[in-house]
Amino acid sequence: MVNYWAVGFLWGSSRISGAHFLFQNKEKELLEKMKREAEIDNEIFEAITPQGKISHRMKLNKKHPLAQFVLANGYVGRKGNEERHPPPLGNRDEEVLFLKGYFSTHYTLDTVKRKDKRVPRLRFYASYEILNLLNQHLHRELGTTIKKIADHNSSNVCKTLYYQSKKEIDRIVEYLELE
Repeated sequence: MVNYWAVGFLWGSSRISGAHFLFQNKEKELLEKMKREAEIDNEIFEAITPQGKISHRMKLNKKHPLAQFVLANGYVGRKGNEERHPPPLGNRDEEVLFLKGYFSTHYTLDTVKRKDKRVPRLRFYASYEILNLLNQHLHRELGTTIKKIADHNSSNVCKTLYYQSKKEIDRIVEYLELE
C-alpha cells in the first residue's frame, strides 16, 4: 500500500542524484518521519550549506518501492523552469496525505504589520498546478476562500498562495499539521 504522505514529501523535498533520490531539510525530524513513513533503512547524514548552516540529508535508492511508484506516476524532479505536476490522486484521503507531505516544508507562517499591528500570514510555495490543488482542496474541505495564486519574486515556476485570515490560518495549520 502506498503512503501518500511519503509521496508528497518525496515529490516536494527531493531530487534525483544518480541512482538515488536525495532528500534534504534543515529539520532532521522531517527526515526521521520520512524514514518511518516510507520504511527507509538509510541513515540521515549532515552536510554544511554554502551559508554555513547544517542540512540534514538522506538517500533513497531508485529501486525502493516508493521511488518506483513516484517515477511511474509522473515524478520528473526539478528540471530548470519546467512546471511540476502532482501525481494522479484517486480519492480525498490520498489527496490530503499528499498535500500534508508536500507542504510540510513548502510554507512560511509569520506575521506582517498592518495598520500598526502584527497579523498572521501563511504562504505556500509550489508550482501553479500543485498550489491550485491545495487551494481547491482547502476550499472544499475547510470552506476557505479561493485565493489568487501569485508569482514568486525569484522564480518563473514557483508560485505563492497567501492566507491572511487568522480564522482560516488556524484551521489550515491544524488540518495540514504544519507546526
